[in-house]
Amino acid sequence: MPKHQLISENLQKIHSSAEEVISSHVQRLDRISNDIRALEEILLKAGIPFKFSYSLKREFWLDSEGKKTDQTYYYLVWDKKRIIYEVSKGYNQTQESLPLIETKSQVRLFVENELASFYEKIIFSLKEDPMQDMVWSKSPNFKEIEQELPF
Repeated sequence: MPKHQLISENLQKIHSSAEEVISSHVQRLDRISNDIRALEEILLKAGIPFKFSYSLKREFWLDSEGKKTDQTYYYLVWDKKRIIYEVSKGYNQTQESLPLIETKSQVRLFVENELASFYEKIIFSLKEDPMQDMVWSKSPNFKEIEQELPF
């Protein structure tokens, strides 16, 4: 039960219609979190012996001459213990690296539909060559997003 209750009739009216939307959103986030935890547990128990990096998208800026600058890459990574969300500037310059389960809700919503393919590609890699150290793969939904520099 909330510590505070809405007093305004207008807020109460809006809240009564908003409860279903809020409840649905919270349930979706809970489902995603449950899937992340379960997948981590499955991969850990399976002893997946390699690091797996899965490219989600790449953003880059175009300078005044149309050349790509300031590239940012977004990955899901199996680091042999956890599923990590990484954001890198350029190649291998990690800016942000957090366990996926600890990321903001927007990130988890973004990767929700990527988890099945991520898992499938890890299993394919295990089947093909379980002795490899590092595997790179790209999402079938991989996107490159261009933006022009604002100046």
